[in-house]
Amino acid sequence: MIVPRWEPVIACAVSKICSEGGLKKQWRILMLSSAVVLATALFLLPVLLSLGPVVQSSLNLLNQELAGTLQVQSCSIGWQQGLHCQGLRYEYPRQGLRLETPGLSSDKGLLGLLAAPRYLGTFTLDQPVLTLSPPGKEGEQPSDVHDRKLTSVRIPGSGKPWWERAALRLAVNHGTVLVDSGDASSRSLATEVQLKGRLADGIVNYALDFLSGLDQEGSLRVEGYINLPPSWESLGETLISRAEMEIRGMDIAPFLELTASWSGLPQGLGRLHASCSLHTSGLQDLAIQGTADLHDVHLFGGALGPDQPQLDALHITFDGERTLHAGWRLNTFSLHSQPVRMEASGLYDHATVLFTAEGSFDLPVIAAQVPHLLALHEKTRIKEGSIDFSLDIRGDLQEVIFQSRCRAERISATYIDQPLVWESPLSLHIDGAYRQGKVLISDLQLYAPFFAAKGHGEQDLFSFQASADLDAMSAQLGQFFTLPWRGSGLLQLTGSLEAVGGDGYQFATRTFINDFALTREAVPLLPIHDFFLTLQGRLPSKLDREQLFTKLELESVSWPGTLALVLEGGQKWAGKRHTSLTARGSMDLARSTSILQSLGYDPAGISLEGDLSFTGSGSWHNRRLSLHNLSAVVEDLAVIEKKGLLHQEQQLTIEVEHRAPVGDKRVVLRELMVAEDWQDFIDVGPAAVWIDFLRRKLHVRHLHVQEEHTSALLALRVEDWREPMPLRDTVVEVRLHGTDDEPEADIEALQEAIRAQLADFFQGIPSEEKGRNEIEPGPEPEKAEQGATN
Repeated sequence: MIVPRWEPVIACAVSKICSEGGLKKQWRILMLSSAVVLATALFLLPVLLSLGPVVQSSLNLLNQELAGTLQVQSCSIGWQQGLHCQGLRYEYPRQGLRLETPGLSSDKGLLGLLAAPRYLGTFTLDQPVLTLSPPGKEGEQPSDVHDRKLTSVRIPGSGKPWWERAALRLAVNHGTVLVDSGDASSRSLATEVQLKGRLADGIVNYALDFLSGLDQEGSLRVEGYINLPPSWESLGETLISRAEMEIRGMDIAPFLELTASWSGLPQGLGRLHASCSLHTSGLQDLAIQGTADLHDVHLFGGALGPDQPQLDALHITFDGERTLHAGWRLNTFSLHSQPVRMEASGLYDHATVLFTAEGSFDLPVIAAQVPHLLALHEKTRIKEGSIDFSLDIRGDLQEVIFQSRCRAERISATYIDQPLVWESPLSLHIDGAYRQGKVLISDLQLYAPFFAAKGHGEQDLFSFQASADLDAMSAQLGQFFTLPWRGSGLLQLTGSLEAVGGDGYQFATRTFINDFALTREAVPLLPIHDFFLTLQGRLPSKLDREQLFTKLELESVSWPGTLALVLEGGQKWAGKRHTSLTARGSMDLARSTSILQSLGYDPAGISLEGDLSFTGSGSWHNRRLSLHNLSAVVEDLAVIEKKGLLHQEQQLTIEVEHRAPVGDKRVVLRELMVAEDWQDFIDVGPAAVWIDFLRRKLHVRHLHVQEEHTSALLALRVEDWREPMPLRDTVVEVRLHGTDDEPEADIEALQEAIRAQLADFFQGIPSEEKGRNEIEPGPEPEKAEQGATN
C-alpha cells in the first residue's frame, strides 16, 4: 500500500498563494502610481497649456489657416478660470487691417468645458482698436504675413459642421475704429463700438452699435440674424439672413477721408441719416429696401481742384428684390437733390426685360458749384438751362430694344452783364437692339449748332461720319468756357469698325480739315493750311489694360511736315508686355521752331532752318520710350541766334544703332560687358536713347553726329530735365574727330561749347511746364528692362 506524501503539494499551494498575493500588491502599487501621475498631469494641465512654447505652437498652426498674422503676448487658462489672453494683435496689411486689444477673455474654464463641451462660453474683447489704412500693394507685405483664405475645418466622420454642434457668445465692449491715412495722426471713424453676438443651433444673432463724429452725435445700429446651412452644403444656396440698419446723424467726413486716401476721390463734410433692411435666402433670393438722406454736404479736393461744391440735401429711395422664379425687380429708385434728379424702375425675369430711367441736371446750380471743373469763364454766370436724359429698354429674351435720349434746351447766361443765349445747344439719341447676342445700332445722332455726327451698324460692322465748323465751335464755346486752344476750318471725319473672324476688330478713320488754323491763348501756332490724318489698326476681341490694341498705323500731313507711325502691341520682353514702334517722316525745321517758340519753348534763343527727314524704331512701356535705331538727315541746316547766323551746314547726319531683342524671346545671349562707372559704360555700352516721361529722365549713348568735316560721339545723362540746373547731375561725353591740321585746343573748345549749348537747351523749358502738377514717379525701371534697352 502506497501512502501519498502531501507535504510537497501543500508547500507548492502555499507558495503559489503567496506569489499571487505579491503580484496583486505590485498591481496595486502600479495602478496607484499611474493614478497619482494622471492626477498630477490633470492638475497641472492648465499650467502646461499656458506655457509660452505651447501657446506659440498653437499660434503657428492657427496662422497657417488665417489670412494675415495673429500675435499674443501671453495666454492662461484654469480649471475654473476661463481663457485670458493679453496683448492680442492681428494684422492683414494687404487689406489695410490692424486689430489690437489689451485683452481677450472667456467665462468657462477647463472643468466647465469638460462638463458641457458644446457650450464654449462667452468671449469678451475689451477696448479693441481696429485701424484701417490704405491696402498694401503686392510685394510690400512682410514675409511672415500670409494671404490665405480662411477655410472651414471639417472633422472627418462628423455629419454636421461645427456651428451645428457648438454654441458660444461674443461681446465687444468700448471698441474704436480709426482711419490711418499715412500721416502721423489717425482719425476716429467710430467710437463706443458695442457688439453682442450669439451662436446656437447654427443661428447667429447679433447687434452692433457705435457712435461717430467728434461730438459723438452720430450713431449706427445693425441688428439681425444669420441662419447658417445645417449641413455641408453650399453656403450661397442655403444661407438665410436678415439685417436691419439705422443711421442717425453720422459724420461722413472720416469715411470720405478713407476713400480719398485709397482712390484720390474728393473729401468732404456732411451728415447721413438712413434706414435699410436686407433679407436673403441663399444668393438666389434677396430683398433690399431703404432710404438715405444727406444734409449739409461740402466736398473739396481730388478732381474738384479749387472748387468746393455744397449741397443742402440729397434724398435717395431704393427698393429691389431678386427671386429664383421671378428674377430681378427694381421697384423704385429715386434720387432728388437741387442739381440732379433721377427716377428708375425695371424688371428682368425669364421672359421679359423692362427698364426705364429719366432725370435732369440743373445747369445753373452745377455751374455755380464747379466753375473751375467746367472751365467756365470767371465772369460768366449761367442763368437758365437744363439737360434732360432718358433710357428705355424693353423686350424679351429673343430681342431687346433700347432708346436713349439726351437733350439740352435753351441755355442763357451773362458775361460781364452782357446776355448770352444758346438755342438748342445739344441733342443725342441712340436707337438700337440686342438680338442673337449682338448689339445693333439702327440710328445714332449727335447734334450741336456747330457739330453733327451720325452712325449705324452692328457690333461686327459699324460706320460713322461727322462734320464740324471749328470757327463756330470756338466762337460759341468760347462765350461760356475758357478755351486756351482755338481752331478754325471745316472738319470732315469718317470711320468704320469691322470684326475680323475671331481675331478681334479692325478700324479705320479719316480726318480732313479744310483751311485749318490753330491758336493758343491768342498766339498763332499753325497758319491756314489743309490738315490730313488717317488712323487705322486692329483691336483685340477683349480689351485689357496691358493690350489696348494689336496694331495702330497713323499717317499725317500738316503744315510742319509729314509723319508715319506704326505701333504694335502684345510683344513681351523679360515677361512684360511692350509696344514696339517704327516711325518715319519729314519736317520743316523753321516751321517747327516757330511752333515751339509760340509755345514758349525757346532753348537758348536759337532758331533752326532746314529740311529734316528721319526714320526710327524702338519700344514703349509704362511711359518710357526706348529708341533702338534712329537715322536722321538735315539738308541745308542753318542755326540762327538773335545776333545772326551761328552755324550753317549743307548736310547733317544723326544716327543711333542698337540691336534689341524682339518678339517673345525669353533668353537672349550676348557678350558680357563690364563697366566700372557711367563714364566707362559710355565707352563699352551699346547705343541707345532712353526717355522716361514719368520721371523726366533722358539717357543717350553713342549718338553719332556727322558733318562734312567733323563727326561727334555724344553721350548724355539727364536725371530731371525740369530742374533749374539739370546738367549739374549729368554726364556729357563728346568726342570730336576733325581734320589732321585742326588744332587739339580748338577741339576742346568746341567740346565745351557743345556742353554749354546743351545746358542752355534744357534751361529753355518754359516755366509753365515746370509748374504743372507733378506726377508721382513710379518705381525705377526693372533690371530686366534696363537689360533690354541698355
